[in-house]
This record gives sequence, C-alpha cells and structure tokens, in this order.
Amino acid sequence: MKIRTLYPLSAKDKQEMMKSIFPDTSSAKEITEIRKTCQQLLLRLDEQSQAQTMLAEKLEQITRTVNEQEKKIRQFQKMADYLYESTASSLENINALQSKNNSRLDEQGQAQVLLTEKLEQITQTMDEQEKKTKQLQKMADYLHESTSSMDEHKKEIQQLQKMADYLYESTASSLENIKSLQSKNDSRLDDQEKKVQQLYKMTEFLYDSVHQKVDQPVAQPSAPKPPAAQPLVDGKKEVKEISDSWEQILASIKDGSYRTKYAIGNYKPLDLGSEGIVEMQIAGFDAEPLADGSGMAAITWISRNGLKTTHCMNPDIQKGKIGTGAIGGWKTSEMRTYLDQTIKPLMPAVVRNAVKKVKKYSSSRTINKKMLYNAETSDYLWIPSVREVTGERDLEEKSAVYYRSMFDNNKSRSKKASWWWLRSVDNSSNNAFYGVGSSGYITNRYANITGSVVLGFCT
Repeated sequence: MKIRTLYPLSAKDKQEMMKSIFPDTSSAKEITEIRKTCQQLLLRLDEQSQAQTMLAEKLEQITRTVNEQEKKIRQFQKMADYLYESTASSLENINALQSKNNSRLDEQGQAQVLLTEKLEQITQTMDEQEKKTKQLQKMADYLHESTSSMDEHKKEIQQLQKMADYLYESTASSLENIKSLQSKNDSRLDDQEKKVQQLYKMTEFLYDSVHQKVDQPVAQPSAPKPPAAQPLVDGKKEVKEISDSWEQILASIKDGSYRTKYAIGNYKPLDLGSEGIVEMQIAGFDAEPLADGSGMAAITWISRNGLKTTHCMNPDIQKGKIGTGAIGGWKTSEMRTYLDQTIKPLMPAVVRNAVKKVKKYSSSRTINKKMLYNAETSDYLWIPSVREVTGERDLEEKSAVYYRSMFDNNKSRSKKASWWWLRSVDNSSNNAFYGVGSSGYITNRYANITGSVVLGFCT
C-alpha cells in the first residue's frame, strides 16, 4: 500500500502557485503579508509531509505486521479446527468414559455399603473373639500354673504309673483268689444266717415253754441282729443291651420283677436329642436312699459313655467366692445346675417323669478353704463321686455307695470318654475337682476346664 504526497514542491511550482494566488493587482503590502502567511503554511505543510511520510512508513510496518498476524491467525485457525475435530471425538470418548465411570461409581457405592455391613459383622465377630481370647488367656494362665507343678512331678507320676501297672498285674491273680474266697465266705455267711435263724426259733420255743410253766414273766431273749448293711453294691455283672422298652422297665419296677428280669451291667440306650444317645447301664438295685426318706430307689443307672458336649464344673475361678473353683463343691457347682436345667429337659418324658430324687454324698470345700466331708444333696441327675467308683474312703464320703460290680478296676472306669468329671473336690486344691483319666486312674483338673460328663440317675 503506497501513499501519495503533495510535498515537498519544487521552486518553479511554488512560483506558479504564488502567481495564481497573488495576482499583480494586489498591493505590495498585501502581497507581503500573504507571502508570510503562505510561507508559514508551506512550513506547516513540510512538517505535515514529513509526519505523513513517517506515518506512511509506520502504516507499511503495521500492514506487514498485520499480514504476518493474518497468516499466523490462519495457521492458528487451522490448528483450532484440527483441535476442535480431535477434541470432539475425545469429548465423545470422555463422555462415554464418564458414563462408565458413573456406573462404576454406583457399583462402588453399593460395594462400599456391603463392605460397611461386612466390616460391622467383622467388628462384632472380633469383639466376640476378643472375649473368647480373654477367656482362653485365663484358661492358659491356669494351665500354665498347673502344668508348671505337673512338670515337676512328671517323673514321680511316671514312676507311680509303673508301680501301679506292676501292682495291677500282680494283684490280678490275687483278685481272682479274693473273689473265690469271697464266694466261699458268702456261702459260710449263708450257713451262719441259717444257724442264727434256727437258734432264734429254739429261743422262741424255750421262751414259750418257760412262760407257760412260770407265773412271772421271763424276759424274751432278743434275736441276734444281722451285720449292718455296708454301702457296697456287689453282684454278678452281665454287660448286654436290654431289649425291653423303657415303659416295660418302669413297669417291672412297679410290679417288683426288676431284680429277676435284669442284672448289673445291663444297659439301655437313652436318646437325649442334641446331646446324642447315651447307654444307661444298671449299676445297682435298691442302693440309693430316696430324698423324702420313704425307702430306696429301685435301679441306679450310670451311663457307659459321656454326653456329646463336654462341660466344666464351674466356668470361673475366684478367690473366696462360692460357686467358683471348688468352693461350695458339688452343691453350688454350675455342673449341677446344667444337668438339672439343660440335660433333664432333653430326656424322654416317660423316663424324665420316672426319675427319683435321691440323697447324694460328696466331699466339698467351704468358703474358708476347709474340707467338708460327706456333704449331702438331693438330686434327680448327678455325676459319680470318688467313693462310688473306687470305694476309697480317703475323702470321708462314708455314706456314698461303692458300685464295686461296675467299677472293680481301672479298665472298668475307662469309659467311652476321654477324661470325665467326678463330683468330689480335690482335697489338695481350692480350685479343682477329681475326675477319671482315659486309663482309669483318678486325677484332678481345674474346675473351669471342660471334661466329659458321665450321667447318673435313679428310677
């Protein structure tokens, strides 16, 4: 772009311009003033011409710059068009990804809710596990205390075990001799009883004859009293299942034929539902005194196997508190409550209604840690005592019955259970009861540790 300019003018052009502007008729004075004015105008024109030239140069520069900018703008426009086209598809992809992301977020939200619920369940489970862990820790502490002393006496126990095995083997033949002597002694006692009865009859005859001959009365001689009955149940043992139903067994008790129909060692399965089927075995006849004092229970039953669920004697051990450890003994034990309130309702109604409440005798321990011997309770269901399964009187359970026919050696005490509880307290610990190990030996165990439960009752 070119800009045309009128200035600067040549000298000739200036003269012609002056002649055209100022004719000859003008006065010299006017011409002089006009010339001055024109000269001033010409100077201004020169200045404007120079400024216009500079402006033209600047306009050319601006024009070139504008052209360059237009080129760049066109390039930018092309780039923008390309970017628009590329971003359009990218936006579509982004929208698709956004929708997928939203669906994933919805799924994640649902998963988060499920995870929250599971976390709550896990938290509850962890709380329960923590409680169980604390209980196990307490048990572990007690086990640690007991095992520390057990390790010290382990060698002594092993030596005693060897001695016991030797004694068992050596006494096996002696027991047979004792049994033969016992049978001979029983026959002799029968002969002596017959002689006593004959003497009693002779005494009555003499008394009657003397009374008839003499006016004054003569004191009648009293018949010799038989020996006091010992708390011992003995007799022939016959291990076989009873084919009669429980209704027939209970009917035989009413008519008095149970002694001839059944024998010690006979057993009858009893369905206890969730606790499984236990084989109730006859341990004795007319051996347990009824709690109301009206006589003796006809049949005593002790299970051959343990209940399905193991149980502890007391769930806790606290110093000087009745119903924990061995304090209070069988009478205040949780095991006694468990049998009465949990196991008894599981029995079939025909048997449950026929069970008799009998007097039981056990060793116990007072709150002052003193042994209480021959403590009496009245029970429908019970577990055996040391005296009932061994005949030992070390615990002074003098009134308890010894079921010798059922438990005459260690093998007979080894039931279909690993380690089972006895209701007698340990006479050397405030926290333990006695029980029977798998080999049939009597051992002790802390009251809060679980063991098998061998059930007993009378009908």
